[in-house]
Amino acid sequence: MPTDSIDLSASAIDPADPVYRAMLEDLQGDILKPNGRKFAVHIVFQFHGEVSAVRGWLTSLATRYVTSAAKQFADAQAFHKFRRDGGPFGVLALSALAYGWLGFPLEKIPRDRSARFLAGMADASTRDLLSDPPVACWDSWAQTPIHAILSLFDNNRAVLDALVEVIRAGAAGKANVLSAEHGSRWVNSRGQSVEPFGFVDGISQPIFVKTDLPSGQPPGSYDPSAPLSLVLVRDPNGSDPYSHGSFVVYRKLKQDVAGFNNDVQTLADKLRINPSLAGAYAVGRFNDGTPVILSDTPTGQPDNSFQFALDPDGARCPFHAHIRKTNPRGDTGRSNQAPLEVERSHRIARRAFSYGSENGNDVGLHFFCYQSDISNQFEFIQSAWSNMTHFLQMDTGLDGLIGQIPMPPGECKRQENVAGAQQWPNAWGDPSKGTSSYGFGRWVSLQGGAYLFAPSICFLKNLAD
Repeated sequence: MPTDSIDLSASAIDPADPVYRAMLEDLQGDILKPNGRKFAVHIVFQFHGEVSAVRGWLTSLATRYVTSAAKQFADAQAFHKFRRDGGPFGVLALSALAYGWLGFPLEKIPRDRSARFLAGMADASTRDLLSDPPVACWDSWAQTPIHAILSLFDNNRAVLDALVEVIRAGAAGKANVLSAEHGSRWVNSRGQSVEPFGFVDGISQPIFVKTDLPSGQPPGSYDPSAPLSLVLVRDPNGSDPYSHGSFVVYRKLKQDVAGFNNDVQTLADKLRINPSLAGAYAVGRFNDGTPVILSDTPTGQPDNSFQFALDPDGARCPFHAHIRKTNPRGDTGRSNQAPLEVERSHRIARRAFSYGSENGNDVGLHFFCYQSDISNQFEFIQSAWSNMTHFLQMDTGLDGLIGQIPMPPGECKRQENVAGAQQWPNAWGDPSKGTSSYGFGRWVSLQGGAYLFAPSICFLKNLAD
């Protein structure tokens, strides 16, 4: 057994390496690699009652439902060999309010660089920074202080429904179940995972495991690898040097599919292009995942090896396109805004499940992401990139999907086309043709969320003591 602590600067790790065995056994799953299940339910709690009883109950939840990263990797191997999925999968995360409620002093509450975890998503300073709507506009359950979220995943929705009822019963006298938010993976006719607007989802992610890295990439390709430090921090309440956790951002994002599609058609008419290309300009990819920087038509190839250096003028993929705003792939270095290593430090490990009926109106994403620093990662992406109208150059405009501006006081419905126009290519790949201005509407709205910490498993299992 190794005696030194884990080197978090390491990337492309081998989970089978004994150096990582103790860390992975104590680390919750889903952080370094998506869990791959088809269905999810996020059970939101607010504690009450005796602190000792709640601590014991949390320990029982962790013992029964939380999945370690070590088990996740072992189950993945078994699935590839024998097609066994490993059964239900669980992650338990706590808010800063929960640590205080459970009796932990300030110095024992996990702390990111700017103490954003301590502030929380509902805090006025956070909402001002992100241009989020007032808490009064959120779903009613999200307006209540949140202490914990237990996320459960399985390939059988009925299994999750049964677990929710068991957990509700067990929470009696210890926690109120504020909500049980269900989600699922939507797929298109090709079997690809898609989000409610119909675009292939989850193509580009930081990769921490050697076997997940793409092979045969040509020189100069985008490097998706990431060090462990991008998502992991030492757990201040862990029992040994291998105890790590990760900060979690959860946002329930409602999507107005009809509004988005109508806006795409209007933009297509203005530019005199196919609506599929207009949508790709907003997102950065066609519905099938084809990067618009590589093609002006969908090809069925969700390539992830491209660099935005291929398009320095934004004539193929506009600077405001969602994927270019949230992962500029060297753009900020070319514009002298930040070195490449700094730009890459802002990446997040994104996890999301769609919610609602595919034919319904109340649809969207349960967006989760893991990071080591909420301020430097999620908040930076949202406030300094997605919401910044002068991104890379003047008058770029907001992110075509998640860019936000402050709402007028007392209003909850985000108005359409109120943020100023974005600049759209008049001819794909030909910067000499110039751009046209059009203010794309805001078709994604926040319905609630929380800042959380996914602690080490040993911490959760020792809470009762």
